[in-house]
Amino acid sequence: MDKILLVTNSPGQRGLAHYYYLALRDIVQEKNVKALFAKDADYNSNRSFTRRLIKKVESKFFNNYSKWQTNRIVDLVDKNDMTHVVLFNSAGLEPDDISKLSKLPKLKLYQYLSDSPSGMSSEKFKNAIPTLKYFNAVFVYAKSLIPVIYQYGAAKVFHLPFGYCKYTHLKAQPNSKTQHQGIYYFGTWGPLIEDWLSPLATFGLKIEGNSWDRSKFAYLKSAAQKGGIVEGGMAEKAAQSAIVINFIRAQHGCFNSMKTFELAAAGACVITNRTEEQIDYFEDMKEIVYFDSQQDMLQKVEHLLNNEDLQAAIRTNAYNKVQKHSYHERAEMLIGLID
Repeated sequence: MDKILLVTNSPGQRGLAHYYYLALRDIVQEKNVKALFAKDADYNSNRSFTRRLIKKVESKFFNNYSKWQTNRIVDLVDKNDMTHVVLFNSAGLEPDDISKLSKLPKLKLYQYLSDSPSGMSSEKFKNAIPTLKYFNAVFVYAKSLIPVIYQYGAAKVFHLPFGYCKYTHLKAQPNSKTQHQGIYYFGTWGPLIEDWLSPLATFGLKIEGNSWDRSKFAYLKSAAQKGGIVEGGMAEKAAQSAIVINFIRAQHGCFNSMKTFELAAAGACVITNRTEEQIDYFEDMKEIVYFDSQQDMLQKVEHLLNNEDLQAAIRTNAYNKVQKHSYHERAEMLIGLID
C-alpha cells in the first residue's frame, strides 16, 4: 500500500497535522502513515537514538531547518511504493527544497493551506505561495479560496474543510443538568478583536489565548488566563460555559476556522460573526448564533444569557450536527483525493 507522510513545522505533537495523523492511524495500517514535526523524533521511527540525536544537533547548531527536514523526508520515502507527502503550510520548507522533493520519482507532493494568503506572514507567504506549481494538488479549508489558489499557480485545488479531533475536542452529549456559567473567548490577541470584545466586560468575559498583555484595555488584560490555550483544555471549559464567543478574522478572509467545528464538538453554545462558509455547516439560531454588528452581538449575548432553554437547544443541535465532521471523515476525503 502507498505511504502517507504528514509534515509540519509545529514544534510538538499537536495541531492540524497531528489530528490528521491520529485519524489516518485508525483508518489505514499504522505502518503506512507517519508524521514529522519540527523538533520531535518521527512517529514510529526505526532510526537509532544516535541518528535522531545527530539530526537534532545538526538542526540546532547549523540553523538549517529546511534542509534538515527535507533530508528527513527523503530518508523516509519508500523506494518501491509511492509516498504521498502532505506539507502543512509548506512545513517551513524553503522553495528550493520543495522543488527538490517534487522531482523525486516515488513521491507525490501535496500542500495543505490552513491559512488564507492574505493572513500569512511574509515568510510563510514566500514559502507557500510561489511554490504552488510544484505540488500535485493543493488542499484549502475554504471553498472561496479555490479560485484564489488557482490564480496563484496551483495545478489542482481541492476543498478539504477543517473538522474536529475525536480524541481532543469531542465531549459527552451535552447534559441539561450541567451548570453552564460564564462567557469565554478562545483566541490570540489582536487590535481589531479587542475592540469587538471590550463591551463584553459587563458580562464577565473570560479569555484564553496568547499576547493579551498587549491589550489597551485593562479589563481584557485581567480577563485573560495565564498560559494561553492548553491542548484539550479549551473543550473542557467551552463545554461548561454558558456562551462561547468566536470570531472568524477579517485578515483570514472571514471564511471559517478550526474552532467552528471544535467548539461544536465540545458541546458549546457558540455565537460568532456571520460568514457564508459557516452557514454551509450550521443553521442560525438553531445550531449556532450569528451576529453582524457589535450592537447585534451584544443584544444576542444578552438574549442567550436570559434564555437557558435556547442555550441548551443550540448545544445539543450543534453537537449532533458536527458528528459527521471529524478528522476521521476528513482523512477519508484526503485518501480519496490522493489516490
